[in-house]
Amino acid sequence: MISQSTDNLFDLKVDALAHGCNTQGIMNAGISREFRERYPKMYKEYRDYCKSGNFNVGDVHFYESREEKPHVINIAVQFDTHTGAILEYIEGGLLKIEELYRGWEIKSLGIPHIGCGLGNLKWGDVREVVRKIFGTSDLEVIVTSGRKPL
Repeated sequence: MISQSTDNLFDLKVDALAHGCNTQGIMNAGISREFRERYPKMYKEYRDYCKSGNFNVGDVHFYESREEKPHVINIAVQFDTHTGAILEYIEGGLLKIEELYRGWEIKSLGIPHIGCGLGNLKWGDVREVVRKIFGTSDLEVIVTSGRKPL
């Protein structure tokens, strides 16, 4: 099930938030920087995971927050900070979320317009991928265009 919202992503009452990032362990711009600032333990775990060489484009990194809620899902939508997001990498990451969310015990997910800011993709193209993957899913997906800086 997919719904739209204009609320700030970080104000959504969901089990997890997902966003696009790179495979190099860098979150210095855009919404990734906000995730880094709001979830410093997640950022350290993500950075270490990238350094291990196990985080490739199209993969997801699930940060299970014990103290902070919601959990965070990092989707590798681009190789580094100099390349834009690739639609196929977004699709691969979202398919992995659809496959794994029950095991993570999440029932709701908030996502921004993944890959459409610094990633340079068009929301219409990404939206079709989101609809294809989550249109008939039991996972409640809230897509928001709203975001306010820290």
